[in-house]
Amino acid sequence: MIDIVRRIRTQVESVSILSDQTNWLDELNSNYDFYKEFDQVFNSYHMGQGKRAPELFPRVAALLQARPSDMLFIDDNEGHVGRARSRGLNAVLFLDGGNLAAELQGFGLLV
Repeated sequence: MIDIVRRIRTQVESVSILSDQTNWLDELNSNYDFYKEFDQVFNSYHMGQGKRAPELFPRVAALLQARPSDMLFIDDNEGHVGRARSRGLNAVLFLDGGNLAAELQGFGLLV
């Protein structure tokens, strides 16, 4: 996934992560130093709100100073994808690398 993030970064203005994790995400970053691959890291653990809350998506858009319609959200949870779409974000359900590549091409991104 980090390789895909790196490729996408060369094609877009900003790449962020929105994760529903505990402090485990911070622990993973301590071991693998992957936060540097993102312009912003949004973790529900620190935000006090998870992806099950539809209002999280416009909140993140506001923090990014972006219109939801200018954002692309990728997640492996159909519910999260549906909630993001309901709040105006473009969203892709990640099933596997092949589906992700095809979906990203539909948005003009090549991986």
